[in-house]
Amino acid sequence: MNHISSSNVKKISRMEPPPVDEAAEKTISDYLRSWGLEAYIPKFLEESIEVETLQMLSEVDLKDLVPIIGHRAKLTTQIKLLTNIMSNAFENTCTNTTPDSNNQIMLYTVEDLPVAQTLPDDEDPPEISKIEIESL
Repeated sequence: MNHISSSNVKKISRMEPPPVDEAAEKTISDYLRSWGLEAYIPKFLEESIEVETLQMLSEVDLKDLVPIIGHRAKLTTQIKLLTNIMSNAFENTCTNTTPDSNNQIMLYTVEDLPVAQTLPDDEDPPEISKIEIESL
């Protein structure tokens, strides 16, 4: 009979909740104001454009939303900068392996045990105890 022990429990990954990113908290109105493009706030709201959808807009979409070439060029540049900032923040979050015992989720798998195991009527199931595993 197989029993669960520290030798057949393997840590498969540890994930930490990403920190709240200041960039993700801002609304499209906040960004347009900070870029000097507040005149376009009503149009962006009318078209349900949000921060997350900015980088999905095509050149044709941007031309419809912002018909003035200078403003559109400014918006295009700001979208690229914002995309880079958010991408770098995401990469830094994913590569951050500093352990924080209060904010971590550990996933474990039990190896070498059958999917279903029948125990004799007179035998109790094996005990599962907490196993300490090192941080990455």
